[in-house]
Amino acid sequence: MKKAGVIFLLAAVIFVVCIFIFYNLNLRNFKERIQTAEAVIDGAANFIALALSENLFTSDQMYEAALNDAQSYIQSKLQEIKTKYLHVLSASIKQASAQTVEKIKDFQINFTSKNLEVVLKIYDENRLRHLTEKLAFVVIDLEGLLSSLGFTDIVLCEESKLTIHGIGCKPTTALLSSGDYLFSFLVSVTSVVFIRWLSVRKMVQLERKYKDELLKRTQLHEALLKFTELILSGNTEQASQFILEKAVEFVPGAQAGSLLMKEQDHFVFTNVCGYDRKFVDRMFFKVEELAQGMNKEIKIIRNLHQLNEQSLDQERKKLLYSDERVGQIKVLLSVPVVVQNETIAFFNLDNFETEDAFDERSIEIALLLAGQVGLLFERIKLEEELKKQKEMLEYLSYHDSLTDLPNRRLLEECAEKLFALARREEKSISLVFVDLHKFKEVNDTFGHPVGDQILKIVATRAQRVVRKNDILARLGGDEFVFLLYNSTSEESAAFARRLLFIIHEPIVVQNITFSISANMGIAFYPTDGDNLETLLRNADMALYVAKRKKVPFAFYKESI
Repeated sequence: MKKAGVIFLLAAVIFVVCIFIFYNLNLRNFKERIQTAEAVIDGAANFIALALSENLFTSDQMYEAALNDAQSYIQSKLQEIKTKYLHVLSASIKQASAQTVEKIKDFQINFTSKNLEVVLKIYDENRLRHLTEKLAFVVIDLEGLLSSLGFTDIVLCEESKLTIHGIGCKPTTALLSSGDYLFSFLVSVTSVVFIRWLSVRKMVQLERKYKDELLKRTQLHEALLKFTELILSGNTEQASQFILEKAVEFVPGAQAGSLLMKEQDHFVFTNVCGYDRKFVDRMFFKVEELAQGMNKEIKIIRNLHQLNEQSLDQERKKLLYSDERVGQIKVLLSVPVVVQNETIAFFNLDNFETEDAFDERSIEIALLLAGQVGLLFERIKLEEELKKQKEMLEYLSYHDSLTDLPNRRLLEECAEKLFALARREEKSISLVFVDLHKFKEVNDTFGHPVGDQILKIVATRAQRVVRKNDILARLGGDEFVFLLYNSTSEESAAFARRLLFIIHEPIVVQNITFSISANMGIAFYPTDGDNLETLLRNADMALYVAKRKKVPFAFYKESI
């Protein structure tokens, strides 16, 4: 009786330890999931805010409408936001203090309660003006956004130690699943059986059975982990061959197999196991020729050869059956791999001995493999999309959207590095501030589209005269800045003349010929200033002198 109590206590301790481990592992995984969700939400929020700012709140029409309180136009555009963007709860334009408006650069993202609030400045088309006492507010359902981004396993709540940007959250299901309890129970029972195996033969046999099952599951999990490593390391082809071979190994009844992948409007063999690869590169199936069809269901096909006879032309039929083992197939187990509701591949597992080779266990493991592969491909696709979005947002934050030149932000970063290099090498840098002459009249007379085309052409021409180590940036409007490394007064003057010459060359837009001129102000690092802001201010003073004296360019020293 005492011995039985000790064994029971030992089993209980093992069970509790397993539950504790599972709980902490699942909690850690959920915390990692929350971190991923925060990163994805940040990217999505910034993307939405940037899209709203650029598409709706940077326009002359919205600027004038908000300025004059034209409610009809404003409401139509706000309604358009609710239509175009998912999970938008409300959109409005409200009064705000000038101090509040100035604190916001272009937009600001706030997380409140269960919502995401995007606060945006309202600019005119050229971003030269913005409303100083009004802001746009767009409120988005955060929980809905989480769900649409694939985080359906996270639900927001009022009180929780786990948070997304300060908002409480919890998993949709309990951290401990029935499988965790079952596994912990099995481990504890197996441990007890192992202790008593010398005295109870039946318990020994049961333990062996559990061990074998756990070993198979472990091997299968190891195979899936290996497959994941291959996918994440970029070895897609090797990963496909590996998972196919493991499917043939683990699925009961499987003796050979192939992987059909979708390419545009047809399917091709990318991998085979147990067959000659000579037909792989040339064989393909149209969608309507697939024996398994496209209804996303796992199928056991016993009349494969009859279906191939009816659907394939003679040339491809001859190619397919050039491997004599293809003609020996008795039954085909076809498992679709579905990503985002689209069938992207089929696992085809074959048996050459009997039509009843595959049972429910075979289907269960095959479905597990196909499901895991589908999830991995879906994750890779999502990561690629997020990477592209991140790269696009990063590029847009550092470049002028019209001319593709570096903007002020990138200019500031590059200038800091260039100044540091100049200090080490004791070199000078000239800053050339360029303002196109009477460009506003072009915009007012011919419209902003024509003006934008002229700016693009001027930017393209300007890039031809800069050296590899020089920097060219657009500050906005018709203002450009050049940083010329190791440039003397004479060299800077020569550069200004070359630049003026190429700018002055005729520009043809919409069959209209324009002759554009410019004024320039030149300041030198470090004599005229040891930082970018000082140099810009001093070069702007020189530019003013050049305009006043009606000369192409002037140096800061001349303007003092």
